[in-house]
Amino acid sequence: MTEPNRNDWELGWEFLVAEAWANEKLMAQLLAQPAAVLVERGFPLPEGAHLEVIRGEDAARIRITDPQGHVTSLVLPPRPDNAELDESNLEILATGKCQGGGGFGGCGGGRCGGGGRCGGRCGRRC
Repeated sequence: MTEPNRNDWELGWEFLVAEAWANEKLMAQLLAQPAAVLVERGFPLPEGAHLEVIRGEDAARIRITDPQGHVTSLVLPPRPDNAELDESNLEILATGKCQGGGGFGGCGGGRCGGGGRCGGRCGRRC
């Protein structure tokens, strides 16, 4: 099996999080059966990996432990209160790319917050 590209994993996870925010059923499945959802969505998991969902006050984490003991933690932040969650802006939420590449309130480098990864969760449209 080819080692997955870290950037592919990160971007894929960001899109999955944004989609889960917009789809309560998907969110419930992700928290109840993370391995099944990840595999279904094309995330390769090491054979024999153990997955554990850890719910915190601010976010949930999906902890993936491979057979060698290496741990990967995927953070599932809470749904933003002020974000519009529909198909048209899932990419903005997932990637943090500003709309129009303009300069609204501190946008820079094509991402909200001048390189921060707010993913539109700040509620601002750049």
